[in-house]
Amino acid sequence: MTTRIATAISSGPARTAAESLVADVKRELEGASPVLVVALGSTAQPLGELIGHVGDAFKDAVLIGASTAGEFTELGDAKQSASLFALAGDYRVFTGMGTGLKASPEKAVEHALQGLPNEVTGYPHRTAILLLDPLAGNGEEATLIASSLLGADVRLAGGAAGDDLRMEKTFVAAGRRAETDAIVLAMVFSK
Repeated sequence: MTTRIATAISSGPARTAAESLVADVKRELEGASPVLVVALGSTAQPLGELIGHVGDAFKDAVLIGASTAGEFTELGDAKQSASLFALAGDYRVFTGMGTGLKASPEKAVEHALQGLPNEVTGYPHRTAILLLDPLAGNGEEATLIASSLLGADVRLAGGAAGDDLRMEKTFVAAGRRAETDAIVLAMVFSK
C-alpha cells in the first residue's frame, strides 16, 4: 500500500474549519483512508469541538491533537486557524493519554503508555508522537521519561500545546477527548 500524506489549514468557527479541513484532506488522499489524523487548532477553534467534528469524518483513524499558538502546513502559516495532518498507508497506530502531568509526570506517562503494544508483528519500526500540556509543567521530565520507557530504538517526535500565547490553558487530545494537565502518546508502527 502506498503511503499518502495530506495536510490542510483553515480558519473560522470550529465546525466550519473542520468541514474545510476534512474536505481538503480527503481530496488530497484521493480515496485512501487515513490511519492517523492530527488536529491542531487555536483557541478560535476549541480543540474539543474541532476533534469532535474531525472524528466524525475519520471514524477509523487514530485521532490526536493539541491546541496551538500558530498553525502551519507546508504551504504557509496562519493565526486563529486550525490545521490537519493525515497519514494513510500500511501502518499500525495506537494512542493513549495520561492525566495528572503536574502532580506526577511518571504516572502520566505510564498511564499514556498503558495498553499500547511494544511491538506489532511485521512492523518492526516504531515512532512515538508525544503531545503535552506545557502549562502543567514537567514537560522536559515527561519527555525524558517517555524516551526512557520507550527505548533507544524508538524515534520520538511531537511538541507542546499552546493557547495563542495567553499562557492560561492548553489542551491535548486523544480520540475525542481533550484534556489539560495531560500527555498524549501515539505509537506508529511501520514496515
